[in-house]
Amino acid sequence: MLADKFEKVIRNSALELNKLPSISKTDFKCDQSTTENLREFVFDASFIRWAGVTKDGEIFCESNDIIRDISKIYTHRISPNFSFGVVELANRKHHEWILVRHFEDVNYTASIMPLAPHFFVPLECEHCSEYTISFKSDPMLVFGFETFDGKPFVSETVVLESPYFVATFELSGNFEFYKQYSTISWLFITIFALLFAFGLTYLVKRWQRHSVSMHAQIVAGIKHQEFIPFYQPIVDSRTQAVIGCEVLMRWQQQNGSLIPPNQFIPYAEANGLIIDMTKVLLEHVFNDVKSLGSKRKALFFSINIVPEHLDNDDLYLLLKGIVESSELKPHRISLEITERLPISDLVAARQMLDKIYALGIDLKLDDAGTGYGGFSVTVHQKGID
Repeated sequence: MLADKFEKVIRNSALELNKLPSISKTDFKCDQSTTENLREFVFDASFIRWAGVTKDGEIFCESNDIIRDISKIYTHRISPNFSFGVVELANRKHHEWILVRHFEDVNYTASIMPLAPHFFVPLECEHCSEYTISFKSDPMLVFGFETFDGKPFVSETVVLESPYFVATFELSGNFEFYKQYSTISWLFITIFALLFAFGLTYLVKRWQRHSVSMHAQIVAGIKHQEFIPFYQPIVDSRTQAVIGCEVLMRWQQQNGSLIPPNQFIPYAEANGLIIDMTKVLLEHVFNDVKSLGSKRKALFFSINIVPEHLDNDDLYLLLKGIVESSELKPHRISLEITERLPISDLVAARQMLDKIYALGIDLKLDDAGTGYGGFSVTVHQKGID
């Protein structure tokens, strides 16, 4: 927590300091305008409490007067243009953190907010936690604060590395801190578990409502013959002539809205509704052929079916009746078996395909080579010639 906050404070403050104009001691003047600009800069910054123009501990101009009894100043270069530092104050309990933007003969210095744990985690106990931050440098730069005597009951160390520095953060606490920390942890876990359970329950109930609603809507759509064909032309690339079309199922509800197939076909296939939907679709196709077929030369209509269509005689009997009634002359039907689901009984499916072939109906594989129609699947199946 402290490491992440420290990195954020330093990065944000460096970006803010980069917005200030370049300065040089030879042409710098600390007038009312400069002071006002520094005050506005501090007011707009997120983590900066004071800013000034300095060199070797001497302040030439500042955003606001702060009485400081400076004992020592430690700085560590963290990038080509910036140093991080700690100021020991004789008249203050805690150190002051500074970020310095360097120029040739003068600097911008900003006092940034300290990182005390109680700023981020509410603690009921007082003087129960302390931290230390050390920079790997020569000499070693170490600072922090101590609030309790004796050895810590719990301690955590995090190392933050960058191209310019390696900083080690150590947060420690006594037993009072541990009790508070563990209470917060269990409270967080409990709240998270409750929220997760509530969210999961909500999603399950919503899914159940959607499933029930989808099933009822599809059944009603079948009853009202809402599953209609869209015809996608198939063109002979040599003659540019339309020789047939692929029949695409769409769901046009009573209010006229169209539902795309990916929102209902997978559900229908998984819940035994696709057979009745296909019957409705074929009725629309045959009616279209009756009313419009005489105006066009011979075409074939390619219709997608699923393995479930091969499990019984329903589709076969429907097609047999259409063929024997001569309603499609001179047009014809072509069936494409999709590969989204496997064929459960290959022998029975082969027998059904032979019967459909005997009607003079073409059979194809839809997107052959994919899904359950892939070579890696069919090569291992028995009963396939």
